Amino acid sequence: MVDFSEPAERDAQPNKPSAIILVVLNVSFALLMLAILSLIRSFGRRVSALVMRGSFPPMLDAPNALTELRKIREIGIRDSKRVVELWNASISRQLPTLGHEKWIILEQVFIAALDVSDEDLALECLNHLRTQFKKSSRVNRLSGLYLEKKQRFEDAHAVYTQLLNEDPTNILARKRMIAILKAQRKITEAIDNLRQYLNTFMSDFEAWNELADLYLMEGDYKHAAFCMEEMLLSNPHNHLYCQRYAEIKYTEGGTENLELARVYFAQSCQLNPNNLRSLLGLLLTCSALDSQLNKSLDLLALRPTGKDRKPYMSLPSPTSQPTLSPDAFSAAAPTSSGPERNRQLAKWATKQIYRIYQTAVSESLEEQMSHRVPHSTSSGRLKNNHVPIKNHVNSIHSRPATNNQPEELDVHETVSAVHHRTSSMATVDSQ
Repeated sequence: MVDFSEPAERDAQPNKPSAIILVVLNVSFALLMLAILSLIRSFGRRVSALVMRGSFPPMLDAPNALTELRKIREIGIRDSKRVVELWNASISRQLPTLGHEKWIILEQVFIAALDVSDEDLALECLNHLRTQFKKSSRVNRLSGLYLEKKQRFEDAHAVYTQLLNEDPTNILARKRMIAILKAQRKITEAIDNLRQYLNTFMSDFEAWNELADLYLMEGDYKHAAFCMEEMLLSNPHNHLYCQRYAEIKYTEGGTENLELARVYFAQSCQLNPNNLRSLLGLLLTCSALDSQLNKSLDLLALRPTGKDRKPYMSLPSPTSQPTLSPDAFSAAAPTSSGPERNRQLAKWATKQIYRIYQTAVSESLEEQMSHRVPHSTSSGRLKNNHVPIKNHVNSIHSRPATNNQPEELDVHETVSAVHHRTSSMATVDSQ
């Protein structure tokens, strides 16, 4: 008799290699499903962002989108929202066909994605760049930017430290390390690092400007003024530099600093007579140097009307005052603090402020009237509340003088009337 027990036992044993393959397939399938779910979530977030903005990006053809991206790069506009819209609209689908330009576009889109807080898009662009340029210091710096966005400052600091070890003259890496200290609110350490940087790169006036900002955050106006003096040496005809230096001196206080602030406010106004901030600074500085002129600055606040109105709350009309000549600016030197010259500067600043306000109000009204089509109400009457405002503005010029006194300069009355009229117009329209 033949014994068949041994073959039967062999057939009952499981096939071990087949079981291992089955486990591997199951794990691979699970990982694939996780990847698909991640892509679906990423797509859902983008669609949700588009829905929140109220519209989907327009479908543009690739040539026009590429041309617009090139123009944004060449001009230097930081329109990050538009760059991301162009990417989502057409560039992303045409990426394999763009040749070598796609790497520049990926870097541009990466920066824009960080600006608009689209971290998924930023990581996608960064992965493309890492795959192509594995040992590039430029790509490593972009990796540091991504880590900063994720607030992983220690990891970003390690990336920049490695870049500086490879190239001690890497300016961008050193600046990013200072930016990390500023983001961590370590202002004192950021100032020390920036001063060390300026010991090597003294002609980096962008760094001088940043150092002035840091000193102002610490309330160190003396050193902030020194930084602005360095910037004035680089470009003495920049009215914004003059304005900022004057503001720092005005904040320091004291007669000497106020006189110096008046000089640079006047210089800023001479370089750009439409700089409203410098004009207001000049008027305030002249007021601080002249106690009698200080009473007239109630013009800059909302004034009461009717019986509560006081005579000192308005300045004479600038039309009755002499205009400021270049000699008056030179007369505003720190050694010349005569009250007449001081008041002449204040009157000129008042005239310029009045002109700017009046021009802005008139242009705003004309623009609104040109875009607003009068429509009828239920009673059949046409309503357009812009006409009374414009009549009020025009009445400022035609207001007659009384009691041999010049007409009053009434800027804030005009602004208040415009605000009241536009608010009431919005209320009527909503009804």
